[in-house]
Amino acid sequence: MNQHHASALLSQSRLLTHFVRSTHDVKTSSSSLNYVEFQNKVGSSKNLQFRKRFGEERVLILTHGFGLGLGYFFDNYDHLLQHFDRIIAVDWLGMGCSARTAKEVSRFSIISNLFSWGSKEKNEEIRIKTSQRVSDELIDTLEELRQEKGINNFVLAGHSLGGYLATEYALKYPNKIESLVLISPAGISNRPSEDSLVPDHVINWRVRMIQKLWKLTLTPQTIIRFLGKNWGQDLVRRAVYGRFTRKWSPLELELLSQYLYHISAAPGNGEFALNAILEPLIYKSSISTRPYQVGIFAINPLEMKIRQHLKIPLLMLYGDDDWLRYPSLEHDIQQWKEIHGMNVSLKIISNAGHHLYLDNPKEFNETIIHWLQDVEKKKKEKKE
Repeated sequence: MNQHHASALLSQSRLLTHFVRSTHDVKTSSSSLNYVEFQNKVGSSKNLQFRKRFGEERVLILTHGFGLGLGYFFDNYDHLLQHFDRIIAVDWLGMGCSARTAKEVSRFSIISNLFSWGSKEKNEEIRIKTSQRVSDELIDTLEELRQEKGINNFVLAGHSLGGYLATEYALKYPNKIESLVLISPAGISNRPSEDSLVPDHVINWRVRMIQKLWKLTLTPQTIIRFLGKNWGQDLVRRAVYGRFTRKWSPLELELLSQYLYHISAAPGNGEFALNAILEPLIYKSSISTRPYQVGIFAINPLEMKIRQHLKIPLLMLYGDDDWLRYPSLEHDIQQWKEIHGMNVSLKIISNAGHHLYLDNPKEFNETIIHWLQDVEKKKKEKKE
């Protein structure tokens, strides 16, 4: 175990010990995923043994988004355990406190992203295949963990980039999941049409710079590592304090800052999945006051895959001030229900942005629990 990994695990332990009352154990899978298993010790081991006996144990596997780790769900574990017997929170391979051993991400190089050879169609085909390989490697390690734990039915939840990966997992392993919860997921909506994309010469230089840096696979973590320990920690601390200063005490903000710094300062690996799977696109705006809009889109979007192949209950959660809540969201979900007969619900969490689980944890937790209770109730009624 190197110093970065040891420091990240220590900061994760301090964060969870301070905020989480539930019994939990930190573990590592055979594919080097860091995960924490939370146990519901209240409510009776007899009920749990009964549910286990009949294959009805309630298990949630919870996955984080880009740049974060399982520690940031600290305000959700205790409340969600009111419904679940176990919660297994996982750091994706190459992220959080997991090992930096994602091979497909490592093969995704700056050169292959910056330069193109062959026809436009051929290059697009290569990008889609690369995106799928990166995604498959990450979700396959999650499937290996599921097999190790002997879990046959579970609820899967993922935030942001983790929501994209959770959906890919559900599509690849459809018989393992009872329900899917997508928390402000990335990469759902279809990409803008080619004729709506804005030419480079029209775009503001700052926006063009973001595009170039994205293609260079430059991430916030790269900047933190470049700055070194003192300046890097200061940058993270200012970001955390600026975002959450009214929400937690100085001690708690420091625990958050230290955790975020150490998982960010670790060697780069899984974070580059962001650049392999998603990209910023600038397209013509429907708002008269703006000449164009900037959005983050998947190279291999999920909207069509979801409506054609996803057969399990789906809950989609967004904050009311969520920058990933795309314009056609409500229309897409209505179409999924009416035309494709999907069991899908959309819930908007009040007073929350993209990190809705942190901004309004009480409403976030209760919304998930109430939705799952409703799904279980309908399932029982159908059997009867």
